[in-house]
Amino acid sequence: HCFDVSLLEPCSWAVAPPRQHPAMMAERHDQCKVISGNFAIAIQMVLGVAACTSLLVKRLREHPRRSLLIWFMDSTKQAAALGMQHFVNILLAVLFATGSTEASECIWFAANLLVAVICGIGLLTAYMRLHRCAVARWNLEWLHSGRYSSDETRPRWDWWLAQLVLWVVVCCVEKFITAAAVVVPFRRQIDQLIASIEAHTMRNDPRIELVIVMVVFPAFLNAFFAWVVDNLIKEEALPNRSCRNVICGSLWRAWSRWFTVTGNVTGVLPAHLTASLHTNSAPNSGPTSYAAEITSTPIASVQQQQQQQQQEQQLQK
Repeated sequence: HCFDVSLLEPCSWAVAPPRQHPAMMAERHDQCKVISGNFAIAIQMVLGVAACTSLLVKRLREHPRRSLLIWFMDSTKQAAALGMQHFVNILLAVLFATGSTEASECIWFAANLLVAVICGIGLLTAYMRLHRCAVARWNLEWLHSGRYSSDETRPRWDWWLAQLVLWVVVCCVEKFITAAAVVVPFRRQIDQLIASIEAHTMRNDPRIELVIVMVVFPAFLNAFFAWVVDNLIKEEALPNRSCRNVICGSLWRAWSRWFTVTGNVTGVLPAHLTASLHTNSAPNSGPTSYAAEITSTPIASVQQQQQQQQQEQQLQK
């Protein structure tokens, strides 16, 4: 007990809270947040500068080099998409980190970005194949990615704006598709994995964690992603075949090449089928139409062999 001199009344000592381990304090109060404070905002600005720098480096290394205006139009399309994807990643990180989860928002941001880059490149590649087929099929010249006018010397900004809006929408939809198909079904397993990584490496200093998972790690992923996507969205010649022919031809060539590479072809298939596979899987040796591709398949070769055998038997009789 003590006495307050001014009031002459007894008072009691304030009990200090028990000391906690820094890791426990960080776990409860100092978790890394993706949208908290000026420090996080500055980090996100640095991340945007890193993505733009990667596009500039790619331009300096590409051959043949696009004109400065065409490159600017392609880069602004990708910059807008990357910016929207960044905000979608932040939204998904906040959503995945809520509830009964152990990992922080920052490590969820990095995990979601890794999944989106790995799966997103495949989805965007497949989409661009179908997109070019649709442009060629219905003559949608204003949606021909990388071409902004019928006259190459006078690009049209309305064509650029239409392609930019479409590409931003496609990239955002790709993010949600990968999150729904990959992250949501395995959310608990992913949370346990990244929480253990975070607890053993970065939980003691949330700012260091913020720099690692929102600058260093995404910078490498964004550089790789921007490099690949720039090759997808720049101008390429449209396919001179229908979408059905392109898809079926691609599936057949992939199947034949896989069979050729496995090394088990000679032990599983007859000699004439093996020779046919090698012939059809050779580069630049494929037919130019779907009907020609079908007639050159091993099934057609088997039918021809059977017809020849029947003719030989008739001649012998």
